[in-house]
Amino acid sequence: MSETILEARGIGFDYPGGIAALHGLDLSIARGRRLAILGPNGAGKTTLLLHLNGTLRPNRGEIRLNGAPGSYTRSGLAAWRGTVGLVLQEADDQLFSASVRQDISFGPLNLGLSDEEARARVEAAVAALHLTHVADRPTHMLSFGQKKRVAIAGIMAMRPAVLVLDEPTAGLDPSGERHLLIALAGLHAAGTTLVFSTHDIDFAWAWADDVALFKDGRVLRQGTAEDILLDAPLLAEVGLAPPLIAEVARRLPGRDPERPLPRRRDELLSLLSGA
Repeated sequence: MSETILEARGIGFDYPGGIAALHGLDLSIARGRRLAILGPNGAGKTTLLLHLNGTLRPNRGEIRLNGAPGSYTRSGLAAWRGTVGLVLQEADDQLFSASVRQDISFGPLNLGLSDEEARARVEAAVAALHLTHVADRPTHMLSFGQKKRVAIAGIMAMRPAVLVLDEPTAGLDPSGERHLLIALAGLHAAGTTLVFSTHDIDFAWAWADDVALFKDGRVLRQGTAEDILLDAPLLAEVGLAPPLIAEVARRLPGRDPERPLPRRRDELLSLLSGA
């Protein structure tokens, strides 16, 4: 069993005015895994993500990092955010420097790295997200998709142990999404734990090792992608259906039931061709 790197225990959170967002929520994030968080709008997904790096502090319960309660002191939060990087859905909420390179360099420089090391990390992130052609451009002159990739590059350059992304593919064109997923695959291969919220069950099926299904400010169930995303009655409780690729593969006549269901388009095409 994988070691737990980040954990929510009994989290309760109310926004001003008594608006309850989380209700005794429990979540366990295993080191080196890819966890997808799915659920309808208003289920509490983004609110939880803001707790995972200390941006929000729970009214009840606690967040534990590497087995210890998160510290909300200035130094504690600095260490926490160096370990758990958060990329918001709206990139404008994270971009504030004059140019792309300056914005990406902000995090590494605040980690106390040398100029040389910070510069190397910035250039690696720029290349990974295919931002070289806009690297010296003012951030306010970027498209939505470019801004999103810059925000992700800024967190990537800090090399956190856990990368948390709110709807990472939303608003990206196919090319931008492809570059992002290649970069995230590289991070994961290097040992980064990935946590992402999404409404796209097919994306979760293709990418996640584990899934947490949210409903009404709680985790309805957490388990492997196969356990959660192939359970049609469970998914129906939150208005979702099983992933299309899995459903098509399941209905193929003569399919070997012992053969794992395909996760991606190319795997399904290979199965359809009889390979």
